[in-house]
Amino acid sequence: MSHPSIADIVKTSDGVFDGEGDDLDILRRALEAADLIDVLADPHADFTVFAPTDDAFIELARSLGADIADGDDEAAFNAIIESLTELAPDGDPIPILRDVLLYHVAPGARDVAHLQDAGTIDTALGVPFDVKGTELVDQDPDIGNPMFIDGLTDIQASNGVIQAIDRVLLPIDLPASDDDAPTIADIVAQSGGEFDGDGSDFDILLQALQAADLVDVVADPSADFTVFAPTDDAFIELARSLGAHVEDGDDAGAFQAIVDALTALSPDGDPIPLLRDVLLYHVSPGGKTVTDLQNDGTIETALGVTIHVNDLELNDQDPDIENPQFIDDLTNIETANGVIQGIDRVLLPIDVPGAEENNGRETSSALDVADSMDLDDLIVIDSVAPPYDACLS
Repeated sequence: MSHPSIADIVKTSDGVFDGEGDDLDILRRALEAADLIDVLADPHADFTVFAPTDDAFIELARSLGADIADGDDEAAFNAIIESLTELAPDGDPIPILRDVLLYHVAPGARDVAHLQDAGTIDTALGVPFDVKGTELVDQDPDIGNPMFIDGLTDIQASNGVIQAIDRVLLPIDLPASDDDAPTIADIVAQSGGEFDGDGSDFDILLQALQAADLVDVVADPSADFTVFAPTDDAFIELARSLGAHVEDGDDAGAFQAIVDALTALSPDGDPIPLLRDVLLYHVSPGGKTVTDLQNDGTIETALGVTIHVNDLELNDQDPDIENPQFIDDLTNIETANGVIQGIDRVLLPIDVPGAEENNGRETSSALDVADSMDLDDLIVIDSVAPPYDACLS
C-alpha cells in the first residue's frame, strides 16, 4: 500500500482551529497562505519536512510577545501574522512566512538517526540549521530551540518523511518584542522576597541580589543572560554545609548563617564582595536552554570562573559539597533578557574552607574554621568588579 503525500498527511489536520495542540492545523493554514501546499504534494519530490505542531506555533506567538492561552490556535496564528507584517519592509507578511516555512523543508527523506549523523541540515531556504541529539539549533539564539517529538517522527510519506517538532524553526534572529515581557529580575521578584518557608521559590536569591546590588543587572532588558537560580531549599542546604543547624523552611536562618559565614571568610569582615562574587558565578552570557548548556559542556560565567555541565549536574569549584542539579519544571524559563535555570544547590566559585556535607554529623563550620585561620592567608577571589559587562553585549 502506497503512502499519502506530505501534503495529504498535513491535510489530515482539517485546518479548523480546534485547540488540539499536537496536530497541524496552524501549519496547514500557513502553507495555504504561503501557497506551498502544492510543493509538498509533488509526487516526484523527496523531502524531509520538519512540522511544528499547533502547540509549537502557540509557543512562537508567546515568544513574539502575544498573550496566548493554551489551545488558542486562531489567536496564535493571527499574532504571528501580525508580527510578520510588522517585520516586513512593505507590510506584506507572506514572503517572510514563506521563508520561515521553506526553512522547515530539507532535500532528501531522512530519518532522525540520519539527521543526527549529518549534524548540519541544508534547507530549501538556503539557510542551514544544526541537529544536536534531539535538538534542532536554528538562527535565533534567544528563543528555545525545537526538539523532535517522541512518537511523531519518521512519518513516511510517498514523497518524503515528516518529523514533528515542538517549536518553530527560525531562520533569523528575531528582534525582541516591545511588549512588557518579564525580565529575569521580574521572575525572581515574583517570589516576593518574604521568608515564607516555601522551599521552591527564590526569596533568598532575591534578598541576596538586593544586598549585593545586582538586581539592576538582571533587570536590564537589553541584556541576554542565563541565570542559574538556586531555590530557597538550595540556600538552606548551603547553610547546613557551612555548619549551621537550619530547619527545613527556615529561610531567614539560612540567609543569616550564609551572611555570617561570608563575613567570617572576608579579610575585612565585609560579606558583600564575596556574596556578589558567588551570585555572579550564577550568571552566564547568552540565554541558553539546558540542552545548549549540556552540549557546550563548559560554561563561562560573569565572574570569569567556569562551570562544567555533566548531564543534569553542574560541577563547581568546591569538591566537598554536593554539586547542584537542574530542577525539573524550573528549567528553560524564558524571559525578556534571557533564561532562568532553577538549581537545587548553590554554585560555589571557591573551595570553601571547613564546608562539607554533614548529613547529620557534627562538623566544623566555615565560621569556626575562619576564626582559627590567619585571614590574610585565605585565598579568595578578587572582588574587584569582574567583567560581567561582557554579558550585556
